[in-house]
Parts: sequence; C-alpha cells; structure tokens
Amino acid sequence: MHPFPAASFEVGISRFGTMFFADPVTAFGNIGHALTRGGRLVLMVWQARDRNEWTTAIREALAGDDSVPAPPADGPQAFSLADPAIAEGILTAAGFAEISFTDVREPVY
Repeated sequence: MHPFPAASFEVGISRFGTMFFADPVTAFGNIGHALTRGGRLVLMVWQARDRNEWTTAIREALAGDDSVPAPPADGPQAFSLADPAIAEGILTAAGFAEISFTDVREPVY
C-alpha cells in the first residue's frame, strides 16, 4: 500500500488501473484517505467482457479451434469492476459516498 499523505489531494484519477487491485476495498480506502474532504475519485474501467469486441477478437485468435477458459469471475482482472453494483459495493465498503456511473461507449482501435 502506498503511503499517501492524508487529505492531500482534491481529485484522484485512474484510467484502466484500479481493476487489478488484489484487495480493492483496502486499496480504495487508502486512496480515499489521501483525498481532501469533498475530494473526488474518477475512474475509467472496462465494461463487461461481452461489450468489448477487442477481447473477443483476441481470445478467438488465440484459441484457434480450441476453447480458451474464461478468466475468474472475481479477483484482479480487466473486467473486475465492470458491474456497477460490484463497483459500488467495493467503493461503499471503502468509505466512498455519492457514487455514480457514466456509460461511455467508444471503439477501441
């Protein structure tokens, strides 16, 4: 865990990094500890696997004629925060409030 100074940041931003926390409640709690009162945390995470054509294309290319096992349903992996209910539960347990989500759909090239 990184020793962030307490209440030192007004905003925390992550783009595709927070899905890989081994212990997300502790990690987000640590980040929350570093935010000032009223500070904001902004995350961009992958939506569900089936909403990402790039992952399907890669998996099919690697599999060839074989099937590739699905990644674990929980734990640190690219889609671990894809379900808003799961993400909200983790953030709530870490001490965050006023949690909201914005659905962003853009092609990945």
